[in-house]
Amino acid sequence: QREALLHCEHAVSGEDYVGGASSLSLGGFSGIPLADMPPQLASSSLTPDWWPSPLPVLTLSMGGASAARYRLSPWGSAAIHHLLWGAQLFVVAPPTPSNLRLLQQSGHEAGGGGGGGGADFPRRLAGAQVVMARGGQTLLLPSGWVHASLTVEDSASICWRWQPREQLAAALAVVRADWGELAAEVRLAGAVAIDSLTRSMWDLLASEVREASRAPPGAPLKPAQATLLRALSGYLDRRRACTPRAVKLPGALLERTAALLSQS
Repeated sequence: QREALLHCEHAVSGEDYVGGASSLSLGGFSGIPLADMPPQLASSSLTPDWWPSPLPVLTLSMGGASAARYRLSPWGSAAIHHLLWGAQLFVVAPPTPSNLRLLQQSGHEAGGGGGGGGADFPRRLAGAQVVMARGGQTLLLPSGWVHASLTVEDSASICWRWQPREQLAAALAVVRADWGELAAEVRLAGAVAIDSLTRSMWDLLASEVREASRAPPGAPLKPAQATLLRALSGYLDRRRACTPRAVKLPGALLERTAALLSQS
C-alpha cells in the first residue's frame, strides 16, 4: 500500500488534464495534447502506423520512491521520459547480449518479478550509466535499453514509447529473445494484434527489398539497410508458420532478401 501511494503510474487518455491544462509545451512546440506524441518524434516513429504502443504514461512519485525493478520498454521500444517537475535518478544500460542475458536470468530466478539475479545484478550490467534528470529535461532511452529509476524529489513525468525505423533492428532482437516469465510484460501479451503487426512487417520488408534492388548491380547495401533487412527477415522467417494469408509469396521475398544480404 505504501508503494502505491509513493509511486503512481497512469495511462494518459485524451481527456486528462495536468495542472488545469490538457496540453504542454516541449522543445519549442506548444499545445501538445498529453495523449499525443510530440510532433518532432511522431514524424520519425513507426508507432502511429503499426508498431505496438501503449498510451503515454504519466508518473507521479514522491521523493524516495523507487521503480528499482530493472526492465525494458514493451516490445523493446525506445522511450522518451520528460520530467514536468522534480528530479529522478536513472540507471541505464545498453542492450548488449550479456546485459539481455542477465535480465532474462533475473526474470527466471525471480519468477517473473524481474530485477532479481542476486544483489550484484546491477553491478554486472556492462556499460551502465547513472543519469540525473530534473524538471524540464528529457531523457531518451534507445530501443532495448535496460533501466530503473529512483525519485530524488517529488516528481511528475510523462513517458512516450517511440520506435524510430533506424532502431527497429534492436527492438526486434529484444522481442525475439526468450523471456520466460517476463514474456507477457516484454511483448504486451493480449494487447497487440499480432496478425496485423506481422503483415505490416512483411510490407516493410517488401518495401526495403524494392528500395535495395534499385542500387547498381553488385553494389553493397548500406550498413543500416543491411541491419534492418537482416533483422526483419530473421524475425519473419522464424514466424513463417504464422504468416497471414494476405501476404503473397513470403518464401520468395525471403530468398530475395537473402540474395541482397549475400552481396553486402
